[in-house]
Amino acid sequence: MSKRWLKDFLRYINKVFLPEGCTKWAKDERKDPEIEPGTIWVTLLIGFALQVQSLEELERRAKESFKKLLPRKQRPPSADTIRHSSIGMELEPIKKLYIAVINKARRSKMLPTIDHYRVAAIDGTGIFRTQSRCCNACQEVHHQDGTTTYEHKIVTCQIVGGKPPIILGFEPIKPGEGETTASKRLVDWLYQVYKHFADIVVVDAGFAKAPFINHLCSKNIHLVVRLKDKRMHIVKDAEGLFSRQVPAKTWREDKSSTTHLDISAWDEEQFNSWDGMKKPLRVVKIVESRYGYAIVGGKRQEAIERHEILVATTLSKNEAPPELIREIIHRRWEIENTGYHELKGNWNMGHCFIHQEVAFQVILWFMFLAVNLFWLFLYRNRRSYANSGFSAREIAEKMRNALEYIRDRSLARYLFDTC
Repeated sequence: MSKRWLKDFLRYINKVFLPEGCTKWAKDERKDPEIEPGTIWVTLLIGFALQVQSLEELERRAKESFKKLLPRKQRPPSADTIRHSSIGMELEPIKKLYIAVINKARRSKMLPTIDHYRVAAIDGTGIFRTQSRCCNACQEVHHQDGTTTYEHKIVTCQIVGGKPPIILGFEPIKPGEGETTASKRLVDWLYQVYKHFADIVVVDAGFAKAPFINHLCSKNIHLVVRLKDKRMHIVKDAEGLFSRQVPAKTWREDKSSTTHLDISAWDEEQFNSWDGMKKPLRVVKIVESRYGYAIVGGKRQEAIERHEILVATTLSKNEAPPELIREIIHRRWEIENTGYHELKGNWNMGHCFIHQEVAFQVILWFMFLAVNLFWLFLYRNRRSYANSGFSAREIAEKMRNALEYIRDRSLARYLFDTC
């Protein structure tokens, strides 16, 4: 069975997701190249699906076994060829391929939902930093010890609420701008290419800014946002009102035979005290009390943990009860856990593959495309994967081993029109 992982993956993405002749879309600035841009595309896509950690590793693996994935007239590219091609690569054809894959998944109803709502999280993260090299897209960060680092940051949008955790797209954060500015640009792009890309967008407190919320509302997309800044008028008004009320709803969740949560929710609509907001908001306060046991001084004692969450949303009480608002705000963590943590841990997103303004975007688009196709294969084609006990890293290892030892030279038919 392990020998079939790679062939089944290639067959699945070819049959279901990759448009016919898509490798011919690839274009770069090289003149009469010996290695076609489409070959660079395939090398990057399969390399990231196999979780390569650097271009040097990709070059070694390509020379050893990628000939089985390429037409007979093409040879695997070197790391320098990939760098040179990526620096002059056209981004729009790559995005066209990316969009085609996402749209196919959407039409096939492969994206998860939360209580019939499609929920997406938007957040920012750093990609890599260096002290010795910089480009026009770098952000300079000056430290107290007098040193300067050059960083690249992005904002991404990812579907949350289940598997597969599809990444809809990303936008670089330009020098001198913040996450919300780049996020507004990302929302515009997502709406342009996918139209109604999500029913609800959930964000952390760093995005609790009126221009960003108004921008989402103009697209008819609902928002759920965490509130942490106690200086905000809406926070003061909500806390003052809730302090004089009993909870609107209480319930209990059993986590295990010895642990349970007691949850209380306060819920009010028509808050107009957020400066700059074009419509009133609803505020929900959630208090979770976890009852369990802890070992203190070698003795088992009862332990109680209390956690408060304050949330603003454009969803009405009729559209989403407090239980759903709580689930959505907790699901926001998936962009951190199954998103950035997974990407940096398994796919080495934090590594500087190529430090150049266009090339680093080429790398990210193919990395995210490979990740999306990898998850779609595991959760929509191999439905038994969730209960198999294998990690994503182990599956990638099985695919690497299969490519190394397989003798079938016809694998290229899954990636190119002719072999």
